[in-house]
Amino acid sequence: MKRQNLKIFGLGILILFAFISSLQGIQNAVLKPGGSQDFEWDAARKLLHGQDPYESWLKKGNEQNIFSAVTPGFAPTVYPPSCLLLVSPYALFSWPMAKNLWAISNIIFTFFLIFYSFKLFLPNKPYWVYVLITTLFVIGTPWRNLIGNGQKTLFSLAFFTIAIFYCEKKPILSGWFLSLSLLKYSSTLPLSVYFLYKKKFLPLILALAIHVTIYFLISFYLLKNPYDLLKEIYEISLKSIGLGYLDIFSFFNQRSFNIPVFVLCILAGFLFLITIVVCVFQKKENQLEVLSLLALVSMVIVRHLPYDFIVLLFPVIYCFRADTKLNTFKILILIETFLIWYFDRLVAFLQKVLSWNLFSAPMLVYAYILFSLYYLTIFWGLISLSKNGIETKVN
Repeated sequence: MKRQNLKIFGLGILILFAFISSLQGIQNAVLKPGGSQDFEWDAARKLLHGQDPYESWLKKGNEQNIFSAVTPGFAPTVYPPSCLLLVSPYALFSWPMAKNLWAISNIIFTFFLIFYSFKLFLPNKPYWVYVLITTLFVIGTPWRNLIGNGQKTLFSLAFFTIAIFYCEKKPILSGWFLSLSLLKYSSTLPLSVYFLYKKKFLPLILALAIHVTIYFLISFYLLKNPYDLLKEIYEISLKSIGLGYLDIFSFFNQRSFNIPVFVLCILAGFLFLITIVVCVFQKKENQLEVLSLLALVSMVIVRHLPYDFIVLLFPVIYCFRADTKLNTFKILILIETFLIWYFDRLVAFLQKVLSWNLFSAPMLVYAYILFSLYYLTIFWGLISLSKNGIETKVN
């Protein structure tokens, strides 16, 4: 009885912290200046008015923008028009209403992401396991910052897990959900290798076909050459994308290693190719291990900021699976997740209080430890799955 009471007390504390974290995230999204600015309301609203948002940003100038409530002069977007269309319902509303609706929607997306993740990968567990993982997820800095910034990763991951849920019995419906998940394509497109592993090609083909079709339709709607539209998006990406977090490009560029971009592209592409090969030939029972590895790799092959690391929810769920023993891969995942979800906040606090810059000794030491552990986790996962999980029999 005492042990049960202690468990209830501990869960109660975590629920309280999760509630506080939720309130802070929503407050940052709705009340804080600059809150919710990342869900492309500017560009989507421009698109709804029949104007090319990419051309408008490139021209800049002193034009009066109908959406300047978010960022004066119009925030740049590198998302293709098919992705802007997905958030266009919010652009029908004024900015104050739109950001409130988006904050509420992100809470709903959180529920669907967690619900379907548990249903798929962690069924029939005691209630306390679900409460523990949910609260740890919501307490984490990435989730709270994502809510505050109004990012799109929760939207994409929620629909991605729903797509997985339906891929076996309803592949066409799965394809539609997968197309929605590609809003944050930099996160979910690498994860979509999971469908190749499952040999469910129809949802993936349908999702990509939907986006390509919408892209050409919107090009026609804007009276733009599809190639010119693509060139505008590429030009904006060169001018507006800054440094990220643990991805290959950001880490080396931030520390002035002066490695040519094409070399980093080759490294990222090689890592992703190896991951695809290892994942596609895995045994059927290794599905959560495959998704965990894809989640880890997806964060380093393109630019990502810390809030996108909510994708580590999948590796965390893998660590709670009782049908696999506690191994080195799980230990590395738990350590890395703790550092990114919680310890990063303490480091940021110390950096501010002690006036450390990015190149001060403590910050450099921490950065190298974090980077090394993350890539060690990836490589350990690749080696582990290569040794233990390759499917040798072709069905």
